[in-house]
Amino acid sequence: MRKWCLIGMVLFVATAAMGQHSHYGQHMNRTILALSEQEMQGLLNGEGMGMALVAELSNYPGPRHVLDLADSLQLTENQQRQIQRLFDEMHREAVKTGKQIVEKERQLQQLLQQGNPDKNTVEQLLTEIGHLRGLLRWIHIRAHLRTRPLLSAHQIHRYNQLRGYHHAAEHPH
Repeated sequence: MRKWCLIGMVLFVATAAMGQHSHYGQHMNRTILALSEQEMQGLLNGEGMGMALVAELSNYPGPRHVLDLADSLQLTENQQRQIQRLFDEMHREAVKTGKQIVEKERQLQQLLQQGNPDKNTVEQLLTEIGHLRGLLRWIHIRAHLRTRPLLSAHQIHRYNQLRGYHHAAEHPH
């Protein structure tokens, strides 16, 4: 019995000691410490990264995915042209805003790494980053909102089926 108590105690102490180490050490080599390389590339490339997920799952198809499914959705040439225009506008704005986010994160990192940062400047940068992230999300959601009226109810239903949104497909708006 004592032997098992001793083994249990050793395991407990070893587990507790392991919990003291941070998993952030693996982030030390990032270009921008607050952004993974994947997130940074997504921001710079204007990718959605799930920012419009609430729209996507609420029966507001995304222009990129609609264009990818153009044949299956039987889009007309006019629909394709209008949705491509929406996508191009969204993409341009998303790339521009993504670059601004990356630059503000770079400025924040430099400020903190210089030591003894001015608290007001840190607060200002964080506010700007938050605003830009909200704007980026709006850019993506707005594109979904603008895409939906260009599609028929049948195309939206088919889109939801093709994307695997069975619940949403049963309750189109």
